[in-house]
Amino acid sequence: MPYKPARALRCALLLMLLFLLPGCQPEEAVPPAGAIDWAANVVTAAADLQPLVRWLFGPILLVDQPRTAYRLAQTLPAGGIAAAHDGFLVHAGGLVEYNPENPQRSILAREEAWRQAQQALDSHKAAQAQAQAEADAQQQAVREQQTALDRLSQEESRLGRLEQEASQRLANAQRDLDRTRQQQGFIERQQSARAGEQARLAARVEETQTTLAQHQEQVAHLEAAAGHAQARLAALPVAEMAQQQQNW
Repeated sequence: MPYKPARALRCALLLMLLFLLPGCQPEEAVPPAGAIDWAANVVTAAADLQPLVRWLFGPILLVDQPRTAYRLAQTLPAGGIAAAHDGFLVHAGGLVEYNPENPQRSILAREEAWRQAQQALDSHKAAQAQAQAEADAQQQAVREQQTALDRLSQEESRLGRLEQEASQRLANAQRDLDRTRQQQGFIERQQSARAGEQARLAARVEETQTTLAQHQEQVAHLEAAAGHAQARLAALPVAEMAQQQQNW
């Protein structure tokens, strides 16, 4: 049954009117012969509301016709009411009420109002439970989405750290490569300088050897010239040799 606020409000107002009725618990657990049943026995309510049902409907005995209401009302305790389905009421003290123009004042109408109020309350509870279940489901979905976002954020952070570490390793490798290239260039320059120095030394050695050979040749010529001159001096007479020495 769909929940209707206006209908529930009317039922609540009827219940408030029912609270104004005097309540008494019937002494008989079994309805007397000729009666339909005690009203409290035919009203359906939750277990925790049964005491209220007994208090509200306990003194009311449901009958099928006014004659039976007259007869059974005399056997009811004080405060009891025998009620027919057409709105004919007989109190235990003999007071008779009959108002068919306003069926809402009848006992059966009150019972129907109670049933409608109970159904409205159940519908409201069911709607509230469904709304709570939907809210719980939405909260669970939000928590799951938040968990997924947290995982993605953690994964993004992890990938960021890995990327940073890879960039650091690449930078270190690039520095090592540049350092190795510099060292290799320095070694190549040293080797080139040594090769040039060796070439210059070889040229100087060759030049020195050539100069030495020339000097040795000149020395040989001088020694030969000196030998010829000594030989000529030895062949000349003493006087001529003295003259020659003077000329020297």
